Amino acid sequence: MRLLAFFALTTLLGAAEPFQLMQNLDGDLSFTGDTPQESKAKLEKLADDIASGPAKSLMWSIGAGSDILYYPTKVASTWGWRVTKYNDDPKWKTRIERCRVATEAGLDAPRIVGERAKQRGMAFYPSYRMNDAHYCSDPLHYPLTGRFWMEHQEASLGASPVPEYDGYKHLLNFARELTLEQRQQIEIALGKQVGKLINQTARFDDARPYGPQCVALAEQVGLTAAEWETLSILVNPPGFTPGALCLLSELHGRMGYFPAVVRLRPVNGSTPPCFELAEIMNLQALRNAARERGKR
Repeated sequence: MRLLAFFALTTLLGAAEPFQLMQNLDGDLSFTGDTPQESKAKLEKLADDIASGPAKSLMWSIGAGSDILYYPTKVASTWGWRVTKYNDDPKWKTRIERCRVATEAGLDAPRIVGERAKQRGMAFYPSYRMNDAHYCSDPLHYPLTGRFWMEHQEASLGASPVPEYDGYKHLLNFARELTLEQRQQIEIALGKQVGKLINQTARFDDARPYGPQCVALAEQVGLTAAEWETLSILVNPPGFTPGALCLLSELHGRMGYFPAVVRLRPVNGSTPPCFELAEIMNLQALRNAARERGKR
């Protein structure tokens, strides 16, 4: 299938201009200078060096994976759009800073390389790789994680053919939206990463019975019956106690056991009030322990 797609693409583009021998670069060499001026000079020299060789076409990735792009953009993310622990990591610090400074200075790496390549008589093809493997090892903190993914983790193109890791596959959030810091605290407490965040804020109508409302909340999560029974699920319940109790009863019926739940608490002295992770409660373990105490 991949070969057919490749031949179809080469036929389509080759009608206008043959590929001939192509140099394909992923964009990692976009900004390697200590200053924007140095980065631009190195880009132009790189294009000159390639043009002096046997390649007649140059393909250059406009992004670094996710939606981190190598040029100023209003619709995606750029290097340094946020600060994480990797900003102080010796393996990343220099690269992040060079790319951030160059982008903020207005440098457009694909355009610089493309214009230089065309001046040297080469064909130029910008490319864009969509590969979450570049940040899936540490998605909440990784430098190549873009803003879009951070804000739309519930979005999906479908089931992945790659086996999932052994961790909490879904964090079901029925309360206020969790902050980045709170999500990091949850992962630290778990000692593993959360696979997918699903926000389904609960807003209860006191004029109607809570039972049907909780059924609707669970349905809107979008899991199949098999997924409810087999996935490792972590729940951030609603802050309203009667609604939370009703919802946990509904989830127990679907899962066959009580889920682990997140408990947040106010940060002492914070103004305005902020909340932090207090603990992750394994309700099923608590229930089992109480059952054993009841047998004494």
